[in-house]
Amino acid sequence: MHMPKKLIWERTTSKLQLYITQDRYELKTPLMTIPFTSKSKMMVYLQQRYHLDMQEYRQIYDAGFLTGTPVKKEDIKMTASSFKPIKEENLQKRNGSELAQKNQEEAREKITTLAKNFEADPSTLADYLQFGSRFYKYSPKNTLLLYAQNPFATYIQSFENWKKEGCSVLKGEHGLKVWVPVSATFIDLGNGNKVQLSKATKEQKEACKEGKLPSEKRLVSFRLGTTFDISQTNFPKERYPELFNMGFNDGDQRMLCNAISDFCQKQLGYKVSYDTDLRSISLRGACNRLTKEITLNPKLNDSQRLSTLTHEMGHAILHGESNTKGTFQKEFEADAISIMFLGDLGIKPSQSRIQHLSQSYNRLKKEFSESLDTVSEESFDESVQQIFAPVFDTYKKYVDHFYQDVNASLEKQHEMEKTTPLSVEQKALIKDCSSLLLQEYPSLSSDTMQDFLKDDLQLRGGEWMQEKLNEYLSDKKNPSFDQASQLSQKLHSFSARPKEITKAPAFSGIEL
Repeated sequence: MHMPKKLIWERTTSKLQLYITQDRYELKTPLMTIPFTSKSKMMVYLQQRYHLDMQEYRQIYDAGFLTGTPVKKEDIKMTASSFKPIKEENLQKRNGSELAQKNQEEAREKITTLAKNFEADPSTLADYLQFGSRFYKYSPKNTLLLYAQNPFATYIQSFENWKKEGCSVLKGEHGLKVWVPVSATFIDLGNGNKVQLSKATKEQKEACKEGKLPSEKRLVSFRLGTTFDISQTNFPKERYPELFNMGFNDGDQRMLCNAISDFCQKQLGYKVSYDTDLRSISLRGACNRLTKEITLNPKLNDSQRLSTLTHEMGHAILHGESNTKGTFQKEFEADAISIMFLGDLGIKPSQSRIQHLSQSYNRLKKEFSESLDTVSEESFDESVQQIFAPVFDTYKKYVDHFYQDVNASLEKQHEMEKTTPLSVEQKALIKDCSSLLLQEYPSLSSDTMQDFLKDDLQLRGGEWMQEKLNEYLSDKKNPSFDQASQLSQKLHSFSARPKEITKAPAFSGIEL
């Protein structure tokens, strides 16, 4: 008799059992049980023994078990006696397995689609990195999956962990999927032979339990788990700071530059200075790992300076000890770190930064792998890991110190403005010095220059101001020599003796 049929396979670590089912009935014995290494053997067997229709063959082919061309359509003739009822628990298990496989395929498709879109839409790549600044504890692959599901997620936990926090998930909310590692215990039988605990003999299990045979846990696969964002729960908003950083104290970009400079000095051992040799606005900054100095162009406005400083900070963090990485990888990683830390500051990256990031990413990806249209899933995972893992790992290492140091510096600067205001004489010095220097930097506004000199005087003892005045004092024929001499004398009365100024060394990691 002709029977409606459906192919079912059960997969273990070493073999595949193929069944044919009809509604709630299955063949009394599997059609075949073979090792995974014999995929071609299985295809030949199916072609010779059963002629599967296009849909059935494609079902196995798409699962990666077979290769080749679909065979000719022909029904399988079976008798009712060939089938036995499927146990209810087996039916539920198989249905659950099929659903899990479908969900995993959808998750992989979301990740792949998003990664491909990075090339066409650079802003998506930048948004993903800023999203990653909130989920840096997750792998790049998991962060991609989370971003693809909800780019506005803030803080996620499992249903059980939210319950431990004393709150519950709101009714009707759908969870966010993440990849969860699955490990298994393996018993070491000696001579390089190991067996999974669940498949060991009774004697082997007893020997392991008694400590006669060593064992170890090993990652065997990944499954999809369900999490919920904090916005999907009734967790009180006033308690949000208990779980994650809520952002930085109010501070304009000028103050943030000062705060990040303090972080670079304290945590990285890099001094941040302003190089008078960087005359062109197109040469924004540089990082010298040999002299441990980050140099910025003084002609940059506050937002450009902040973007450049975080970029050069990225070079200092990621490339301070080694120079073996390629140019595109260095530039991409520095841009990525910059964007992640700017995201922590609540600042969107500039279009020029996004464009620079995109160019470096596309060239770097070509170095790591071929087009995503032709690579395997394993190659894609490896490519994602190679590109994003160094950035996420580095961010994870420094983010807590960054958050603490920047907040402390902002508080110090706000307190200084309240308790240590500039004297009338200091304000006059800044105004006069600003008028002189604006002749050299006409692209800067008077307010921008005065704010810059104010920070230099209060935070650095007027070091940069004295350096600029020394340039005028080096040539007595300079028409501004007398004015610079008077300003220098006044500066000496307000600050400690300036350090000896030396010519800036050659730089590596220069950003154009």
